[in-house]
Amino acid sequence: MLFAKVGIGQGSIDWTSATSTFMYNGVQQTPYATTPGCSNLGVTINYYYQGRNSTIYPLVMNIPPTNVGEYSVYVQISGGSCNGLSSSSSPFSFQITKAPLTVFASSSMTKIYGLSQLNTSISTTDFSVSGGIESVGSVTLTFSSGAININDPVGSTSVVTPSLPIAPAGGAFDANNYNINYVNGILTVIPKQLTIADPTITKTKEYDKTVAVSSITAGTLSGVVTVGSVADAVTVLATGTYSTSTVGAGKTITVV
Repeated sequence: MLFAKVGIGQGSIDWTSATSTFMYNGVQQTPYATTPGCSNLGVTINYYYQGRNSTIYPLVMNIPPTNVGEYSVYVQISGGSCNGLSSSSSPFSFQITKAPLTVFASSSMTKIYGLSQLNTSISTTDFSVSGGIESVGSVTLTFSSGAININDPVGSTSVVTPSLPIAPAGGAFDANNYNINYVNGILTVIPKQLTIADPTITKTKEYDKTVAVSSITAGTLSGVVTVGSVADAVTVLATGTYSTSTVGAGKTITVV
């Protein structure tokens, strides 16, 4: 809260003790002048606020500004005098400065091998913020080369650079009210899961003192990545073993 002294009988309002700088905090900044002992009936005291320099804030009465900028305010007394004060004060200049905010891109972002970065969904879990008054709805994430192409190998990484935070739908966040520090994150390529369908296993064999399954095929493999017209070379091998080598029924077969 900002206060200015009004000298009793001095005939002018004294702003010399007033604070002239506020940091943005999401609420109106009110550099009010005090008027001790002003109880005359019919006397009206109004505060007029206006932007200065490049700050756009139309001349308004009794509505202090909230957003970052440079402003002026003056007091107008009408309908009589107040402790010898009448008419208007000289303008008092003050400013609202930007608050700090840090935006972090996640370092836990992943992209499945075989997808391009454009096929990777971006969510609110892929960034976070520190500081600030209002909620940030989304940010723009820019990806460097390394992990953004279809055939970038597993383990490849891209640097993720955040920028341009915006408010959620109906939100009040305004980036102009903040000094924003951006912290990069990392996108990493992870393995793609393939599917094997309809494997065949010979479940019986003659006793041969071993646990090896006599015949097994891996089945049909799907999900292999194709770049252009060339599919990745993937070889599938399968072996099976019985739980024991002795004669008997109800044995478990393990396939790897």
